Amino acid sequence: MAATTRITTALPPNIDITKAELAYGEHMLPKLNRQLQDETLITRQRALNALCDVLHNPEHVSAALKVGMANSLKKLLCDSDGTVRWKATEVLFICSNHAIGRDSILQFELIEPISDLFDDTHDDARLMSHRAVESVSHTVNGAQGIVSANLIGKLVEKLKTETDEIKEIVLDTLHYCMRSIPTQALGAGAIEVLTTMLGHKSWEIRGKSARDIMDITFL
Repeated sequence: MAATTRITTALPPNIDITKAELAYGEHMLPKLNRQLQDETLITRQRALNALCDVLHNPEHVSAALKVGMANSLKKLLCDSDGTVRWKATEVLFICSNHAIGRDSILQFELIEPISDLFDDTHDDARLMSHRAVESVSHTVNGAQGIVSANLIGKLVEKLKTETDEIKEIVLDTLHYCMRSIPTQALGAGAIEVLTTMLGHKSWEIRGKSARDIMDITFL
């Protein structure tokens, strides 16, 4: 049964950004990257929480890539701890809001590892994985990367089961992908699924479903 409530993001009580031992200047990002690889769970969690603040600056995104942070984050997407997976996808989502971050997600082949979290048991990890992929889809190369990863069928299936909050994100992702490459959506039965959503109680979902149908049928 699909949930309809909004997902509430809340860190475990022992994650306190004020306790993270941040370095300054050129030493900050290399140190955080080392902490991402630390065997101690709380150290990884605190480093990720700090990065969620630090990487809003596009210059820091560029510097983070130079110290190998993309590979560190890629490994953390498979971490056994749900909070680590959630915060790793949130860091990638923040990066994806910058051109260099979107390009790096494609360069380091992160779309598929991120999309693996579409089925995560941790609600916030699922939410952030969808936000990251949706952000990447805004560019032509990003949309092509999503299609090349054969994710359209999986996204269409998520429209049947996910929370309304995630459904809206999925509809936006499909919109950007289908504007130029509608064939996978047709093969995945998107028209049928989208048509059923025209009767959804949410006007946002009804409107986005109608828009996506137009994306497919008008090309």
